[in-house]
Amino acid sequence: MLILPRLLLSIFFIVLSVDKILNFGDAVTKIESVGIATTIAVLAVSLSVAIGLLASLFLIFGFYTKTSAWMLIIFTIIGTISFHINFNNEAEILTVLRNLAIIGGLLHIILHSET
Repeated sequence: MLILPRLLLSIFFIVLSVDKILNFGDAVTKIESVGIATTIAVLAVSLSVAIGLLASLFLIFGFYTKTSAWMLIIFTIIGTISFHINFNNEAEILTVLRNLAIIGGLLHIILHSET
């Protein structure tokens, strides 16, 4: 039974998505800081909220579990590469390690899920 791992991993992405909704302007500004135009940044934040929420809910309820986990893996990889590759900053190193652990948990779900 994989409901507990699916729930625990999903909570992370749900909280992240809700934070982006509540602090939408800050999220857009962070994306703009890497040279992305405002319109694209708004679209990227909106898309990341939608993917984070929908994939997490699907993961919790066991709908398209493998597809949802893969979507969250890709989302995590893109975010890690785009915003957390400053290895001179200890907080960024810890974020990369956390994201690798999350990816590992999602891969475990993929390997042990039927759908």
